Amino acid sequence: MGIRLSDERYEEIKQIVVRMYEEYDISCVPINGFEIASKMDIKVIPYSAYPEATQRLLLKKSNDGFCLQLDTGEWYIYYNDKKGYGRINNTIMHEIGHVVLDHTEDSELAEKEVSFLPSLHLHRRCSFIS
Repeated sequence: MGIRLSDERYEEIKQIVVRMYEEYDISCVPINGFEIASKMDIKVIPYSAYPEATQRLLLKKSNDGFCLQLDTGEWYIYYNDKKGYGRINNTIMHEIGHVVLDHTEDSELAEKEVSFLPSLHLHRRCSFIS
């Protein structure tokens, strides 16, 4: 059956997203993942920035992309730049979701929480942004 988030957690996630939009001056959606990552000082790196052998390793980790935090606290998002722009933007926003929701490890719960975010990021009306 899988994990189901409580209504309270959905509301909490919505508020986290609204605070993120306010903090980084995002006034309308859909938003550009590269732009918000830049505003958040997250380094965004395409797989193609690495030699072929390294690219194969990155693809083994994820066909789309992933994020990681260094011991210094810096965040990095690595993404497969052979995908289309829409998929890349969604991947970057997905990974930003892990950052803003303070996910520190891969889990079914983390994926469930972050899978809710695209409905907020790609929503065309700005009514929930004050």
